[in-house]
Amino acid sequence: MERSEFLKGVVALGALSVVPDFIIQANRSKLKLHFVGVGSGGTNAMVHINNQGINANYSCINGPYFSHVPKDVKFVFFESPTSYRINGSYYKKGLELTTEMKTIFDKDEFYVVLVGLGSSVGTGLINNLLEFLLAEQKSLMAICSLPFTKEGRSKSEYAIEKKEELSGKKDVHFIDLNQTIEEGESVAIPEMFKRADELFYSAFLNHYI
Repeated sequence: MERSEFLKGVVALGALSVVPDFIIQANRSKLKLHFVGVGSGGTNAMVHINNQGINANYSCINGPYFSHVPKDVKFVFFESPTSYRINGSYYKKGLELTTEMKTIFDKDEFYVVLVGLGSSVGTGLINNLLEFLLAEQKSLMAICSLPFTKEGRSKSEYAIEKKEELSGKKDVHFIDLNQTIEEGESVAIPEMFKRADELFYSAFLNHYI
């Protein structure tokens, strides 16, 4: 698909602001949907999808600094271990799932896991989370984003490294947020992240319906 066509599709998402239930029900799974945002990027995407009116369950795993989560969303706080961060640098190692995190996935549902790669919580948890879900034989889809170039070289490199680790896993889809920006286009940060949320939503529709 040409970039201009892709961008038109993202803009056209406004027409899909509310997805009729009959469309969602005509999907490949008869299980109830459950969107799970992991980390800030994934949680923002989850909140955006929640706002579309899709009949589903919603949860997130994030730090206590994240405040704009709807009341009907199950919020599991992530508390980083003391050895996880030193002088502002994040260890690039897998983070273990807590018992509370695992309770999010204790039902027979179709889980849509949303993660923004390149930062800390989502990138650190996603590999072990997918291993857990596969071991539990859960029905799932994971959508992982590669960060905007403006977010920094180290973040982009970490995201690419994590993508390589995840690439062999079934039903893991990757989106490059830079596709939402035309070459030479100047986009303010709030608009960038708004486009990121819309791209997650578009990826869900493309791979699920």
